[in-house]
Amino acid sequence: MYENVFKSTFPQTIGGGTTHIVNLGKALVNLGNEVHIISSRAEKGKENQNARKFPKGLYIHQIGMIHKKFEGSGKFYYLYRIFFELAFLFGAWKKIKEIKPDVIDTQAPITTSLPASLSGVPFVMTCHGIHSYGFGKFYKMKGKFNSKRARKIISQGDETVDFYVKLAGDKKKKVIIPNLVDTEFWEFSNDKDNKRIATAARFSKQKALDKLVTAMKSLSDYELHLIGGGDMEEVIKKIAGKNVKLFGFQPPEFCKKEYKKARFTVLPSEFEGLPYSILESMSSGVIPIVTKVGDLRSLIVDGKNGFFLKDNNPKTIIETIKKASKANLKKIGIEARKTVVNGWGLDKVGRIFLNIYKQALEEKG
Repeated sequence: MYENVFKSTFPQTIGGGTTHIVNLGKALVNLGNEVHIISSRAEKGKENQNARKFPKGLYIHQIGMIHKKFEGSGKFYYLYRIFFELAFLFGAWKKIKEIKPDVIDTQAPITTSLPASLSGVPFVMTCHGIHSYGFGKFYKMKGKFNSKRARKIISQGDETVDFYVKLAGDKKKKVIIPNLVDTEFWEFSNDKDNKRIATAARFSKQKALDKLVTAMKSLSDYELHLIGGGDMEEVIKKIAGKNVKLFGFQPPEFCKKEYKKARFTVLPSEFEGLPYSILESMSSGVIPIVTKVGDLRSLIVDGKNGFFLKDNNPKTIIETIKKASKANLKKIGIEARKTVVNGWGLDKVGRIFLNIYKQALEEKG
């Protein structure tokens, strides 16, 4: 049995990183391990927006300051950012000393990995995207520092892991492991409304959902169900037409019901890692229409298990949805499900992670 620690600056709210930690924690506990999750504090009332019931043997530790999205400029912004990261660094370092884990799996190569780098405990980094896209040169510097100290660098696709392996200067650290999807929970259905689109995502500039909502104005016979919230929520509310329904943050059970009836999910992101919302919807037989970014490039085979947008212009979104609607939708939905079932099951991927942890422990730091 291993005693693992997962670390994420994001508390247990909506997001792919949270879903990954919950799924992997569940898989490792089922395989006889003890798992501790260290995260920053969630805002009051948002502690369990995306969390399911945790199994026995999985423990949550919230430390440091309340997590808020890093935005803005000026001295107050930088002061908050400095204090938040220092509080997380020292809080996580102290908690690691208390838990005394066998191995740590950090969930980002930046602030999250610093306490692991300084603790002396063997650690691996699981990277969910290239963080320097959003956070600039300072985070790239931290990414390089941590990449050199991690024993393995894990991601779901080549683009992300190659970026950090290059920073580490050691190709032997590279590990590709698929995300974990609970395919029993996200059950398949092909009894769908061919004019319904369901998308679960943060309402951020990265996800570009405003462009999807704009496109819906020219797709009056389609209906879009948006699940989530975030910084662009007010913008999206203002431009949403009658065929766009906003549901806010919802638990997985709600998304499951939506995916049961929706034919498409559309995500016109500016950049991505490998979004859990896409994998979960595909497991349910929903056909993804996405931009060709990040590790979606290796997941989607255009016209077989989903469709690519050549860009995220509203006109392109309109054209691609209309084009996709003319295809054999039931067949493509089946292929989408097969893609996930064949590579992302909890037990299968959990055992792969355990093997990587074993390798990390056997290697010299």
